[in-house]
Amino acid sequence: VRPKVARAARTAAARLKGLESREYLSRIIFNPDEVGAQFQALRTADARREIESLIIRLYFERRRLKAESAAADDLDMLPGSKRELRIAEIEAELDALTGGAFTRLARHRPIEGESQPEP
Repeated sequence: VRPKVARAARTAAARLKGLESREYLSRIIFNPDEVGAQFQALRTADARREIESLIIRLYFERRRLKAESAAADDLDMLPGSKRELRIAEIEAELDALTGGAFTRLARHRPIEGESQPEP
């Protein structure tokens, strides 16, 4: 009787090992965690595109306001006017969104027609 029990135990152990191997193989081929990782990657890419769009919109709004300021009469552009305040606000937002890169780059490479920003 003992050899039959031992053989049955070995057979059961082999089957269990085979199931574990198949499960491991199926996880190598497709890991369920990949779905969550892919979803997170897509969310991150969407957030990045939204930030890029915001930066582009703010940058060109700033350029438009700067061009209007340059074209305006001196009487139209009193220091502290709404336009100048909006330009300063946009520059602060751009600086925050770019981790300070906007100000650093603007100091090194001013845009044609724009004055150097004050330090």
